[in-house]
Amino acid sequence: MEFKKYLFWYVALILLLFLIATQLFSPQNQLLQLIIIAILSMLIIMKSAGYMIFAISDYARKSGLSDYLLGFVIVALCTSLPEISTAIFASLAKKGSLILGDVIAANIIDTTIVLGLVAILGKKLKVGGKKITSVIAIPLALLIVGFDGTLSRIDGAFLIAIFIVYLVILIMQETSKSKLVQDIKFKKIWKDIAIFGFSLAALLLAARWMVFSALQISQMFNIPPFVLGLFVIALGTTIPELTVELKSILAGAKNLAFGDIFGSFITNICLVLGIAALINPIVFDRFTFFSSFGFMILAIFASVFFMNRKHITWKEGVYLLIIYVLFIISQVWINLF
Repeated sequence: MEFKKYLFWYVALILLLFLIATQLFSPQNQLLQLIIIAILSMLIIMKSAGYMIFAISDYARKSGLSDYLLGFVIVALCTSLPEISTAIFASLAKKGSLILGDVIAANIIDTTIVLGLVAILGKKLKVGGKKITSVIAIPLALLIVGFDGTLSRIDGAFLIAIFIVYLVILIMQETSKSKLVQDIKFKKIWKDIAIFGFSLAALLLAARWMVFSALQISQMFNIPPFVLGLFVIALGTTIPELTVELKSILAGAKNLAFGDIFGSFITNICLVLGIAALINPIVFDRFTFFSSFGFMILAIFASVFFMNRKHITWKEGVYLLIIYVLFIISQVWINLF
């Protein structure tokens, strides 16, 4: 990555966001100002996540991690940082339903649009489902703890515990097959550390203002935070996953792409919602939740079914995209009519 090439534009975006956020522009055009803040925040989140993915992936490869483990753990955690940062600030604002909508929609996008485009672009990819079948159990855990319309702090701790156990088991399985580099000199990784730290700071700043602007806009138009997260926030926070998958397929690293898709799925449900619920319990409308949750179950079952076969083809990718279109149509009908 040519970091210097993008540095000026990147810093300019941060400064412009800061100027808008401190209301140096006329407060008379509040809606326009909030829209600009939201758009710039999403751009900075996407750019920050991209730099963080580059930094941490570069370090992980130097350590000798396998492509699947790198995708499932390292890259998935990085591409989920937009959701994690959004979850923290949304929960602090006591708008946990915003992040719940974001997580459900983000998972649907990951397993339909992202995986669908990967399949279409790859035309016919050789896959195996041994490592992903257990993913089906994860949304069932969310259904159990959220059946009463609330995610309590205990529920949040339970989800985080599931994530840690799943992660430990996967790492033990993968590292036993990989040759890890025990000693990596600091001079080889200091640039990765610097890029990661700077990008993390920018991402947190942008996430704070994206949540602020989104909540203000939802109040202006009387849009429930859950619906806003479902339709708007999720699209912005899943751009990093889409970018990684497409680049991985073009580079021939399909295991990295598949690992990131399902790693992000588990991270979103267990870690993101777990953190949000620990900060503040999440209360939500059960009907809206179940209607969108049903599509998330359909999306993950369809994607796992296709991945368990010897190959996933472009036709199956089209089927996954159709599921997302049906999801959008159903949610528009439920929430607007």
